[in-house]
This record gives sequence, structure tokens and C-alpha cells, in this order.
Amino acid sequence: MKAFTGFLCATALTALMAGGCTSAGHYRTASLQPGIMLDGPRQVSVGEQERLVAHTQDTAGARGVQWTVEPSTARITPENNTAGQTAMFSANQRGRYIITARVDMGNGQAPVEKSTTIDVVGGGAMVNERMPEPRTNEPRNEPAPARP
Repeated sequence: MKAFTGFLCATALTALMAGGCTSAGHYRTASLQPGIMLDGPRQVSVGEQERLVAHTQDTAGARGVQWTVEPSTARITPENNTAGQTAMFSANQRGRYIITARVDMGNGQAPVEKSTTIDVVGGGAMVNERMPEPRTNEPRNEPAPARP
């Protein structure tokens, strides 16, 4: 949380410095843009739950954070009483999952979203893994073996 607070302070300071002074000698106030920060990519084991936290910035009045996961073979469930700020991820298949946190700003403003990845490792089938062709006892159309 301290790192996120430091990030916000650095962002506000940078915006103020970039804005400069007006000719009247007054500083212009910076307006922060709505945003979301998610922790970087991570790795978990099959069946393990992982908590994700969406750090939002300047999203007052928004309807909360909505979460999605692709492919949809995994689960992402917002935790109660957090306005969607935290959610639990779990998957029963190996593979790479893309998790997206989205805030609908309303009033005609564009939604704000951010994505991260989770690699699920361990036992079980791989997501989108090609399954082997089924074996059959049917004869194939192969040429007869050459005779000496």
C-alpha cells in the first residue's frame, strides 16, 4: 500500500511540475485521470486460490470493480464488502489466464481497465492443450510392404 501511495504522490507532483505556472504566478492544479493498478504477473498451482487487489485512482462515483478471466475455465469471484476491490482467482487446469479489472465510470466517460496474467502450473490438463487423436483398430490406407 505504501508503494501505491508513493506512486500517487509522485504522479501528482509530476503533473504539477509539468503544468508549470500561469502568467499570474499561480500554480495550476493537476487533475488526475481515473486509473487501476494490479499486481504484476504471477504463478500459482492448480487448485490454489490467489487474491487479486485492484488499486483504483480517482474513480469516485463509479459502480465498483468488475472482474473477468479468460479463458473462462477459471473462476474469479469478487470478495464481499470490498466494492469489488479484491477478488479470488482459482483454476483447475494448467495454463495462462488473463484477468481484467474494469471500472465503469458512467456519465458517458470511457471505462477504465487493467489486465494481468496468472500462470497456473502443476497437475491436470493444460487449457487449450491439443488432445491426442483417438486410437482405432481400423485399417489404414497404407501401401503394402515391398517384397524382396
